[in-house]
Amino acid sequence: MHDKITIAGLRYSIVLEKDIARDNNALGMHCGNSATLKIDHGLKENVKRKTLFHEILEAINYEYELKLEHNILSGLESSLFEIFNNKDNKWLLEYLIQNNED
Repeated sequence: MHDKITIAGLRYSIVLEKDIARDNNALGMHCGNSATLKIDHGLKENVKRKTLFHEILEAINYEYELKLEHNILSGLESSLFEIFNNKDNKWLLEYLIQNNED
């Protein structure tokens, strides 16, 4: 996993932190003030990826002032992560990021 991601033109740090789940009853945390996404380092890799995806959606919600409730973000996270993580859809991200001038 990389340690930086650009969201809404801002460089967010991605930090693996110990025991987030135990201390906050959460697998990850988003902090807009410090532009940080924290992920519990003790999670299995697939859960880390899903949690990172969720925290990215939290950051988008914050940066664009979408005011989406947590249950909506969780639904988006689960459904989109399933689409992008499905082996039958591996072509999708490559297709979406192509920079061809048509």
